[in-house]
Amino acid sequence: MRTILAALAVLAGLAIPLSPAVAQSISSRVAAAEAAEAAAAKNAPPVPARVAQPLPSNDFTLPVPVVPIYAGDMITDSMLADRVFTAAPNDRVAVVTSRQALLGKVAKRSLPAGAPIAINAFADPKVVSRGSLAPVVLQEGGLTISGFAMALENGSVGNIVRLKNTDSGLTIAGTVQADGSVRVSAQ
Repeated sequence: MRTILAALAVLAGLAIPLSPAVAQSISSRVAAAEAAEAAAAKNAPPVPARVAQPLPSNDFTLPVPVVPIYAGDMITDSMLADRVFTAAPNDRVAVVTSRQALLGKVAKRSLPAGAPIAINAFADPKVVSRGSLAPVVLQEGGLTISGFAMALENGSVGNIVRLKNTDSGLTIAGTVQADGSVRVSAQ
């Protein structure tokens, strides 16, 4: 404490030569203050340690890639693992919460291993590809007509896509089926 007071006095420009009586007085006051601090520290009750209160559990499990999944790769169950995450109050990212929502889908962009998967990072696989010939089927009553048409856009199962009839040049629209054909209706 003496050195601290002396340093403060020097910094404040108060370091001036003192008479021996004044120096003795200051010295006795500093010694008395130090003795009082030491006695108070010995007699003071111990300060209880702060015990951290457990926060409410915000843990949840999300599917994450085990290995990096690249754009265009089909997502399989062997590529996924479950990982426990803790939510912070400001975490508001839309991510997939179920493995079943991912199986059989195609990654739209690269998905790093161990990270949650955003809702918009995957899509249904394209059954019909733009620029390729797709089988077209028209069924009306007992009549079935089939042929091929050039797809003008990509399509997943259930999507409505436009196609160009290669013989007539007309543009038609139909619904993509699971077998890769496009079902059109009579107009």
